[in-house]
Amino acid sequence: MSVYGPIYLHLGAHRTGTTQLQAILDLNADKLIQTGVDVLTPPRIGKRGGLTIRSLSHAVHRSVDKPSYLKRWRAARQFSSDLNNLFSRNRSLIISDEVLIGNAFDDSGFGLYRNCLKYLRAWREFVPANVERVCFKVRCYSTFIPSFYAMSVVFGSNRNSYEQFNAQAICLHRRWFDVVSDIRAVFKDSEILVAQHEVSTQKEFLTKLVAPIEIDELSVPEDAINAAPTLQAIEYARSVRASSAQRGDQISALFADGDKFDPLSSSEKSALSDAYYQDLDRIARLSGVSVAWT
Repeated sequence: MSVYGPIYLHLGAHRTGTTQLQAILDLNADKLIQTGVDVLTPPRIGKRGGLTIRSLSHAVHRSVDKPSYLKRWRAARQFSSDLNNLFSRNRSLIISDEVLIGNAFDDSGFGLYRNCLKYLRAWREFVPANVERVCFKVRCYSTFIPSFYAMSVVFGSNRNSYEQFNAQAICLHRRWFDVVSDIRAVFKDSEILVAQHEVSTQKEFLTKLVAPIEIDELSVPEDAINAAPTLQAIEYARSVRASSAQRGDQISALFADGDKFDPLSSSEKSALSDAYYQDLDRIARLSGVSVAWT
């Protein structure tokens, strides 16, 4: 029998306001603690170093990517020990990290979150409590794909051109419907909520995530939000990242007044938008999944 209270999972996706939402959770952490809820979020500006959800995420991923009985046993033991050290028992826990389900795109060209199912299965094995609610936010492909590419260049190690990236990403062999189906398959006994980035406010989404707890502080510092990098920021990051010590947020700020990165043609945007709304319709008909746009 678990010694932890219920767990509330927020799985992203990337580029759907996750950084802002996590900053809001951090700002309200003291109030949440007073109501019996602990919060575990990724490292951010002003919150680097020490143990965060990101270090636990990477430990679970390593146990899956390089499987062996001993590695999995060590990962499970370390995971449980870290949670024991971080949080009080018999309390609820909010875990928010878009990396829980892996990288949105990889070099395989296979589509969205190729490793989602196997990572979530490992998490389900390691999580020492009942997962009461899983929240996930989706975004239209026509803005999600360029936005993810921009962040992967400025904040990550991707130095491919957008044309190289888009040739793989735009195929979308796996789509939002497939990702949500993976989440449903792993968390069969949990409440699954899917929200639409374009119409769901942070307050509405947070209320669903941690209901019935009221979140008061919704204003976060500008440096706690990963603003969309401009075209000039992307070009600069591609040219210097291999030898640069600058962080992604510093590069974005340096070229904040640059041109909007808008690489898709009208016909590409239209096709991706059609695919997105087809996916929303399919997700809304999934058994055991609640959607926030109907």
